[in-house]
Amino acid sequence: YRVGGYMNAVVDSLEAIGYARAKNLFAAPFDWRVTPDFTEKYTNWYKQVKASIEAARALSGKKAILVSHSLGSLQAMHTMKLLGEQWTKDNIQAFVPMNAPWIGSPKALRSLLSGDSLFTASIAVIPHFEVFNPGKIR
Repeated sequence: YRVGGYMNAVVDSLEAIGYARAKNLFAAPFDWRVTPDFTEKYTNWYKQVKASIEAARALSGKKAILVSHSLGSLQAMHTMKLLGEQWTKDNIQAFVPMNAPWIGSPKALRSLLSGDSLFTASIAVIPHFEVFNPGKIR
């Protein structure tokens, strides 16, 4: 398999230090357009990820290291929360989030505050004057 172009270098680097696909290197692609709650309710993605991690652990005898990118980091956090603290302690050695949007998207906030479209379509949802009163900002 070849994962998204931006992850190719990560996968290649892991292979260069001894990881092997389908042995101790697995991917868990998901639909980033929907929330983790939606994924939980309408798919079996979490069950598949849990089974993959447990199978890899049984095969290698080692806990998993989760490496995630962007919204995958939020998905990974939700997965660990959903599967529980004890399961996570038993099966996850480390979590390595790359470029995670922990505080949301500062560019979206900038657009709301300044009107800067950032080369995107205009934002249709603008806070009501009572909620966002520029005169009250200090």
